[in-house]
Amino acid sequence: MSVDSRPLLDLPEHIGCADSIEGSVFTATHRLAESGLFTDEKLIELIDRTPRHLLGFTAMGTEPTQYAWSEGEFDHADGAMLLEAIKRGRFWLNVRKIMEQAPDYARLVDAMYDELEEHCPGFVATRRSANILISSPEALVYYHVDVPQNILWHVRGKKQVFVYPDWRRDVDQATYEGICDVVLSEDAPYKAEFDERAEVFDIEPGQWITWPQNTPHRVTNVEGLNVSVSTEHYTPRALRHVRSIRANRTLRQLGLPTDSVPTKGVGYAVRHGVFVVKRLVEKYATKKADFEYPRGFRLDLDKPGCMDPFDGVDPAEFGVETDKPVEA
Repeated sequence: MSVDSRPLLDLPEHIGCADSIEGSVFTATHRLAESGLFTDEKLIELIDRTPRHLLGFTAMGTEPTQYAWSEGEFDHADGAMLLEAIKRGRFWLNVRKIMEQAPDYARLVDAMYDELEEHCPGFVATRRSANILISSPEALVYYHVDVPQNILWHVRGKKQVFVYPDWRRDVDQATYEGICDVVLSEDAPYKAEFDERAEVFDIEPGQWITWPQNTPHRVTNVEGLNVSVSTEHYTPRALRHVRSIRANRTLRQLGLPTDSVPTKGVGYAVRHGVFVVKRLVEKYATKKADFEYPRGFRLDLDKPGCMDPFDGVDPAEFGVETDKPVEA
């Protein structure tokens, strides 16, 4: 798919092989906005036709070092109300599973990946998935680790992206393996001094950014309603990488700790065997513990910050000043 018969991506001539967009922080430009699918009207239409269980409506705190993240109740709200709350408050709306439930957006995502595969020898993106992220002018996303490879395609608003390539001194091995094995949430402990080793990118509409798999990152919105497409994918190497990490976690639990993450050769073959056994045990003998973010408020456009906090929830944690007393 293209816009006006032109490619969606403006790829630099030096993009080279797959290592260019898998092994380093990489930025370039795109033309998604020209599709017309990211106007207020189209976003409201998308929200209204998306099944409610595929929408995540979240409030967050104001400081990256002070974690406050809460899901909200919004079953009474339509797309227009949600978008209005995002413009006025401090919220983050995640429209999930675009590839399965929004074919017009899915075609754009596939077209972008197809162009990357065509112009980047050796790059093969399988298991493609995509979400639409709509967030408030001052919203933030905390320091976290994504398991697959991911790309942020920014469409509206301005944001800063902090990427932490030299992260292994900051994220302990048990946390890293727990995140990759999906037994912990993707959020990792963060300290302000990590920023001394961060690469900071000012992202404008029409830009996209990606980084090596599992690299921690965080995001701070700077201006305007922010709209992005967040995609995840696996290359064959990336899939082997995750399986190796998950096998390492099992070996650690058996008293055989290892930090090596091979993706080929005998080392990987051993870990792949451990991974297969692990999956069989999980399927037939055990069940992973699920984690859920807490629900702490109900969307209400007439309340300060457009949120009506539940008892025991202090709205000040989310940057909202209110006279409502906090009940334990």
